[in-house]
Amino acid sequence: MLEVLIAMFILVGALYGFAKLQLKNTQAFSSAYARTQAVSLIEEMIAKLQTQRQSAVAGLFDIPPSSITDIASYSSSSDLYKKLTYSWVDSVENILPGAKGAIKCDVIGICVVSIKFTHNTGNLVQTLRAKL
Repeated sequence: MLEVLIAMFILVGALYGFAKLQLKNTQAFSSAYARTQAVSLIEEMIAKLQTQRQSAVAGLFDIPPSSITDIASYSSSSDLYKKLTYSWVDSVENILPGAKGAIKCDVIGICVVSIKFTHNTGNLVQTLRAKL
């Protein structure tokens, strides 16, 4: 009878370890998926910046790392760069809830686009730097 009890403890321990391993695997996959979404969104914005290089270099697309309070007014703006910026910020917030995007372009055409978001593994920042 003691052998059965010991075997049960070993089996329960093994099942617990397997369940914990599965949980870690799921969390890692979820984090990788969120990072992939962030990179995709950043690449989308870099493509938009490349099509509007002169406006980007002039700083018309720049978004500070903190949230923009009047971003909603961008949706009704007649300025193309404001519409493109609003569209991107809206996509970032819809795909990665609670995420904040930042764009900063300098006068020589180097742009840094980043997204800061919270995931179950903690606060994450995904950044890409591109020469337009």
